[in-house]
Amino acid sequence: MRSKNVVKELMVDELQRAYAKSTLLIAANYHGITSARMSVLRNKLAEVKGSVHVVKNRLIKRSLPNGEAADFAELLKGPTALAATRGDAVALAKALIQFAKDNNALVIRGGILDMTRVVSADDIKALSTLPSREVLLAKLLGTMQGPVRGFVSLLNTLVGNMVRVLDQVAKVKAAQAPEPAASPAAEPVAPAAPVAEAAPAAEEVAPVAATPAVTEPPPSV
Repeated sequence: MRSKNVVKELMVDELQRAYAKSTLLIAANYHGITSARMSVLRNKLAEVKGSVHVVKNRLIKRSLPNGEAADFAELLKGPTALAATRGDAVALAKALIQFAKDNNALVIRGGILDMTRVVSADDIKALSTLPSREVLLAKLLGTMQGPVRGFVSLLNTLVGNMVRVLDQVAKVKAAQAPEPAASPAAEPVAPAAPVAEAAPAAEEVAPVAATPAVTEPPPSV
């Protein structure tokens, strides 16, 4: 008897460690599922980093924490298969719902999210219709790449404009640079200023007749 109790305690400890950090636990009725089909279910859940256990309800109840998980224990009636994952809860819900569609004997009762919120079978079905974590991350990355591509395009445009501006500045500087000194050449003669037209000549003045010189008489002796 003591050995059986030890085994049970070890099983409870193992289940507690397995479920402690679970993002989703799903309780389902597996009555009528063959061992072969159960192996198929295990493989399907393993692909999404999930697992399924068939354990006595009282051991499952002992492995659950108090609080909201206590309400989840109400779902543990009859033969119970308990699916769990520490990864993508949506992926686990999708895999289990798809298996249930192909195997009517598997009936989902409900589950618990993050060991804090009890959800119904309908909630799990709704959860299975959401995009998986990978799809959501891809969409998020896509929305982030849009602005990034726009920023890169803008940056390329600015760089291109800067290159063109620098090229124009270089051309202007080259045009303004002094030419190399050449051998001295005669300075060009400035063109003579235009000569102003001479004023019209004054009217000729008639010559004045010379006045005969007057000779004074010699002084008397």
